[in-house]
Amino acid sequence: MAKTSDNRAGVATIGTKISTTGVLDLVGGILILVPFLGLLSSGFWSLDTDQVAIAVPPPPTPLAPTAVQSDQAKPQNNPKLPE
Repeated sequence: MAKTSDNRAGVATIGTKISTTGVLDLVGGILILVPFLGLLSSGFWSLDTDQVAIAVPPPPTPLAPTAVQSDQAKPQNNPKLPE
């Protein structure tokens, strides 16, 4: 996980490709007609460290300021009462 200075987090992904062991397993499975059990193992894939991608989402857009509404009623002008 990668973090930026404003605490946004992103995830790094690393590309994969078939390893030499995986190729040999494929060839052996085709020639010997054996189930391809090696395809399920982690040794079938090798990490491609030349291609590393870090996806960090953009910062959130700031909200527009809203007008502050007062709970107090505005004072009313009382006309002078006749005496």
